[in-house]
Parts: sequence; structure tokens; C-alpha cells
Amino acid sequence: MRGLVAAILAALLAGGCGSDPTGPRSAPWDLMGVAQLAAVRGAPEEVQVGGVKLRLSTYLWRDFMPVAPLDGEPLRVLLSIVTADSSAFPANLKAEAAWVLNGRLAWATAVQESRRVPGEPVLEVFAEGGPKWGPGIAVDVVVRLRDGAGRSWYLKARGQLIQRTD
Repeated sequence: MRGLVAAILAALLAGGCGSDPTGPRSAPWDLMGVAQLAAVRGAPEEVQVGGVKLRLSTYLWRDFMPVAPLDGEPLRVLLSIVTADSSAFPANLKAEAAWVLNGRLAWATAVQESRRVPGEPVLEVFAEGGPKWGPGIAVDVVVRLRDGAGRSWYLKARGQLIQRTD
């Protein structure tokens, strides 16, 4: 009976952190899909796509300004995927999902494009509505990129500090 209750609880929790990153989710690592977990954990800090090396930089913050709730606003992230040699960012490449990794917890989310200028070396995306982790803690951030042919790459930035705005 205890095993059945544990299985039901695991299934309910897993529904909140599956491979469909459509909204804020936070769950233990072991509830993520095995393939997704391996891809996210093993993401490199630099990838090469179509002859262009890409790196990830981030800005993560929680708002504590006077109009915010006393415990602050949920986590927001701004991700910049940049070409290493300042060449144009590949036009057929999109960022579609991100994960913020805090120990055994992971927030999976879809991302929205915020800046893309043809010929420039950067693609910026953002997400909001995350967990209320930090501020002042370091997390790892992973973004999934996909090209027009459906191929995907995972890219990681390690040890990113969650900032506080007042």
C-alpha cells in the first residue's frame, strides 16, 4: 500500500516537471525524464552550431522593490546566447526552453525572445514566474537551442548568482 501511495505521489509531482516546459515548475531532479535529465546535467558551457561557437551569459534576479510582496517577486531570468567570435547569430536557431538548477531542484520553463537583430552576435530570451530561491545563491542555468531542422543543443552557464533588486 505504501508503495502505491508513493507511486501516485511521484506521478503527480512528475506531471509538474516533465519535458514540456510550458510554465514555472520546480521539482526534485529524480522526477525529470531520464533523457532530459542527462542532457540538462551534461550540458557543455560552449557548443558549436553550424561552425559558430556559442556561449551563455545570464542575469537572474528577484524584485524586492516597495511595490513587491514582502517576500519578493518570483525569479526572473534574462539569457544571452552569444557567438564566441562576434559573428552573426545563426538565423535559423531558436532558444525554446531553460532550466535553473538549484541542487536537487530544477525550474523548467519556456522562454520568450526579447531581442534578436539580424547580423548581431546575440540572441536574448527571458522567463519569469520562477521559484522564490535566493537572492544571493548560485545556480546553474541551461538553455535548449533548436534549429530549423529540429536538431537541438543544450548550453550551460555554471554558478550564476541570483541578484536582488530593491
